[in-house]
Amino acid sequence: MLTNDDYGIFANSVEVTLTPGSADALLRIDNLANDDGGIIVDCLNLAEGAKVDAKSPEGNAVEASDLHVGADVVLNANGGWQGIDVMESAVIGRNARVNAHGSFNGLWFYGLSYQRGYMIVEEGAEVKL
Repeated sequence: MLTNDDYGIFANSVEVTLTPGSADALLRIDNLANDDGGIIVDCLNLAEGAKVDAKSPEGNAVEASDLHVGADVVLNANGGWQGIDVMESAVIGRNARVNAHGSFNGLWFYGLSYQRGYMIVEEGAEVKL
């Protein structure tokens, strides 16, 4: 569990992969005091079976240029602005469960003006906004 008044995970120019150590492993991130965000990375990869709860009551819970949610992943993202903010591409893997809630948008997705963004939701995946 990461509890902080700043970012939970901040790596805006690198790729971050979160891999579960066991079937019942859960990473919980609570950003308590400001709008910095829960997870802010260039590329976020959630490996198969990962479970992540990210909360940022005054910012984005998860923000990434590229988001790759593996098979059987559970991602809960609750933000004061957006639950999940994706700038370029997103892939939600087979049988993944994504719950994204924010005061403005559950999922804010946009392709940058100089390239086309895309979002793929694979078979059996469920995205709740």
